[in-house]
Amino acid sequence: MNNVIKTSLIYKNIWIYRLVMNFLYYGRYKKRFNDVIKYISLDEGSRVIEYCFGDLYIANYCFSNKISWVGYDINRSFIQNAKKNGFSAYFLNLLNQSSFSKIIDTNEKFNMAIIMGSLYHFHDNIENLINQIMSHCEKLLISEPISSLSNISGPVGWMAQKSANVGHGDEVFRYDKNTLIRDLERLCEKHYKLTVFKIEKDLICQIEWK
Repeated sequence: MNNVIKTSLIYKNIWIYRLVMNFLYYGRYKKRFNDVIKYISLDEGSRVIEYCFGDLYIANYCFSNKISWVGYDINRSFIQNAKKNGFSAYFLNLLNQSSFSKIIDTNEKFNMAIIMGSLYHFHDNIENLINQIMSHCEKLLISEPISSLSNISGPVGWMAQKSANVGHGDEVFRYDKNTLIRDLERLCEKHYKLTVFKIEKDLICQIEWK
């Protein structure tokens, strides 16, 4: 049986990924990370865990500011690139519930968890995902696109549709502002505080313990 995870072309190589993402973000791909970095207010020696990290902008920021960073991703090419650059990065399939036991069942605690542009993959299990993440961190910083490029006509829309498969088939669902805030507010009612920082092309928010 073939166990190789089949992904869209852009996930085969970090350079292809950056090229396509720059195209999809109209040349402002790096700004997407800088917008998130503004909200990483941590002291030296703090610990950050990033899920679905893809690129290394957050990792490099943490390194420059003497913050410990560890990344988890389903893409082995991204993991290899991170390790080649001296970072701790590991394989993790968040769609597989048993995968969480690899890190949740330890005593590791992080000051912040980060997930960018990937929450829509888990929309049908978002409450469990966030509860799992929050069980080992103080706060979760989220950046999620709320304007679906796949609905745009022309080359940008076509590219967005073809670039969404991270290994589990084509993705149809996308969050918009209302559905994302609705889902996050609902799951934060009892134990968490939700703070929305920015609403533009991406919605940037933070979940922390009450």
